[in-house]
Amino acid sequence: MVDRIKERLRDDPELVKFSKKVEEANGQEFSLKNSVLRFRDHLCVPDITELKELPKEPHHSTRATHHGSTKMYQDLKRHYWWIGMKRDVADYVAQLSHLPES
Repeated sequence: MVDRIKERLRDDPELVKFSKKVEEANGQEFSLKNSVLRFRDHLCVPDITELKELPKEPHHSTRATHHGSTKMYQDLKRHYWWIGMKRDVADYVAQLSHLPES
């Protein structure tokens, strides 16, 4: 996952801006560790749909217990960050509630 994020970081214009600020020593909450941009030590995920879907997969598995968007957001934000993350997680969980049970 980290390698995929690192490869696609330059595809997200907003994260490129934050990376440049870090390189210029102006990024107070952002840092680069092993060439990966982090926000308050959370891995920054580029605005690329398939990368943002991967962290949510465990929540959608048949073993996962549905705890709602707040729990899922809290779990994800331990490791990841992206612009609009809280809204994306709420939208994702709302979509799950409309799926037929299997």
